[in-house]
Amino acid sequence: MIGRGRYRLRAFWRKRSGATAVEFAILMPIMLVCFGAIVEGARIYWNYQNAVTGVRDATRYLARVTDLEICAGVTSLTPVALPNGDATALAIIRRNVGTGSTNLFPTAVTVDAVQATYTCPDLRLRVRPTPVAEVRATLTVVLPFGAVFEFFGRRSNTEMVSTVIDQARIYGL
Repeated sequence: MIGRGRYRLRAFWRKRSGATAVEFAILMPIMLVCFGAIVEGARIYWNYQNAVTGVRDATRYLARVTDLEICAGVTSLTPVALPNGDATALAIIRRNVGTGSTNLFPTAVTVDAVQATYTCPDLRLRVRPTPVAEVRATLTVVLPFGAVFEFFGRRSNTEMVSTVIDQARIYGL
């Protein structure tokens, strides 16, 4: 009786018919997690690039619609807020990032604050240089796997805050 059990055990260990299925079952969860990480990373990068493009578009738009003579009464070289620039820039950036039903994927990037300013050059120069518009946006990027890392005991931030700045010369209307 004991010899038969030992024979069956040896026969079981020698069979290779289900080895591929077992290896696949072991590797499949790891492959799915890697694929999910790649997709989520690409989605976050896509949304972040859309936000950067929105900041660039907002800066170019504000540089084109701002009056060229905006520096006529300004005597300091410190940045001055563009009239109605913050709201306009925020609308342009949010349109590029997309929210709700306009976005294919749920957005992982949120726009926290936008500041649109212009700087007048030194007016004592002989050549009349053009003023410069600047849009500064603070973005929060939600990292999707932060909670998973915390589950395994590693403390990590689930959010990343980034500031995007773009400048353009004001050529006016």
